[in-house]
Amino acid sequence: MYKQYIKTTSVATRFMARPASSLGQAPSSIYDQARPDYPSSAIAPLKSVLHIETDVRKKPLYDVVDVGAGTGKLTRALKRLLPTHTAFAAVEPSLAMRDAFHSTFPEIPVIDGSYSGTYLPSESVGNIMIGYAIHSCAERNTLEEFHRVLVPNGRLGIVWNSVDLSETPFMHEVDKILKSFNILKPVVPSESRRLKDCFHESPNLFTELESLQVPIVHTTTVQDVVEYLLTLSVVESLPHRKQTDIRLSIARLIESSAKVRYDGGQKLIDLPCLVEMFWCTKLPVDETAAASHVHVSTPPRVMKH
Repeated sequence: MYKQYIKTTSVATRFMARPASSLGQAPSSIYDQARPDYPSSAIAPLKSVLHIETDVRKKPLYDVVDVGAGTGKLTRALKRLLPTHTAFAAVEPSLAMRDAFHSTFPEIPVIDGSYSGTYLPSESVGNIMIGYAIHSCAERNTLEEFHRVLVPNGRLGIVWNSVDLSETPFMHEVDKILKSFNILKPVVPSESRRLKDCFHESPNLFTELESLQVPIVHTTTVQDVVEYLLTLSVVESLPHRKQTDIRLSIARLIESSAKVRYDGGQKLIDLPCLVEMFWCTKLPVDETAAASHVHVSTPPRVMKH
């Protein structure tokens, strides 16, 4: 009834990881390596945004739950940032990602759940954190689920990294290469604009989104940039030989026009990156609306080895 599904089906020049659910059989190690990290200095503002309860009598079941946790890159950054006594949990729909997460954080429960069905008890979480996966699940059902599992005045935080390749000296020439193969980059609306629109459509669940952008430099390999550009859906549908021609052409172009340095046999480049953070607070339950949405609690399915 409320579902208004918003999903990026193709990408333009924003260099961001695909949500875990869209990765198919891609190895989790490649997924983890390709994503920009979350430097502690960049996400430091979240420390004052998230509320970690210190009174043991008021402690929720989990202080922080990373939804769509993937391999745990955001959890790793939050563990560096937040107090050592913070109780973490994760929700991840992909089995391969859950395995990778559990290998890195065996002490943290990782639940086989989805964004709109976390299997967490009602009012059991102090803070929910979600990364770029929000763009594949920004819908009313997701926000209702987050509202359900958060404690009163619980916080919802959203953070992602983006590299705008349009600001790089080689992107104009890359466009020419793509056009020479009759490939045009699709135009994608602003990710932050779409996120705010989703919250605007559900005004009774959370306070107005607050946001902050922190510029950083993302160091990556020429190969990673090339592979990213080849994730354009129209390129993936081309014959393998033509993909190889495009890959080689773009790699040579980047190496000739960008400041490339060599480290351990790898060709590295620095790209301008933004860490974008959003946060809001759970609003009190509308008793009239709550009466028409009775929730039956289901025990969480926690990964066990």
